[in-house]
Amino acid sequence: MPVFISHRTADNEIAQRVAHRLKYQHGITVYIDDIDQELRRLQGTSAITGLLVRRLNSCTNLLAIVSRNTHGSWWVPFEIGVARQCPRVITTMTDLADSLLPEYLLEWARLRGETAVDIFARLYKEQKQVLTEQVLEKRASDTVQAGYVDRFHRSLKSALDQR
Repeated sequence: MPVFISHRTADNEIAQRVAHRLKYQHGITVYIDDIDQELRRLQGTSAITGLLVRRLNSCTNLLAIVSRNTHGSWWVPFEIGVARQCPRVITTMTDLADSLLPEYLLEWARLRGETAVDIFARLYKEQKQVLTEQVLEKRASDTVQAGYVDRFHRSLKSALDQR
């Protein structure tokens, strides 16, 4: 299942770079709204919300691009909230200092730079099968699913030397 990349249009360049790296250097499928024709067709309608929720529900991970541009976004926080509720693995790609991030984002790993993206990709590939089986295919209870998601978060934060 793909990694859902959440971003504000002003951060398209960053999102595209991350998507390209994950796809072409690591062989990871990504979902990015820029290439979703159905989403484009639904722009300006209330159906867009349901479509985004369905897309997120088909992913094990949400990677949120968070920059100064994100401050005025409605969709990035919405997508993070949906991913939290599912539950899904949530990771932030940011160039902002932790002190400038909303405190709820500090719960999860923050990627800064290509090396961090590579670490994320390695862990994603190692745990993809288990996350797909236990989280997407719902072979486990909600509590067990949340445990798998939390384990991924802890592993990634440890690999990035974050608390």
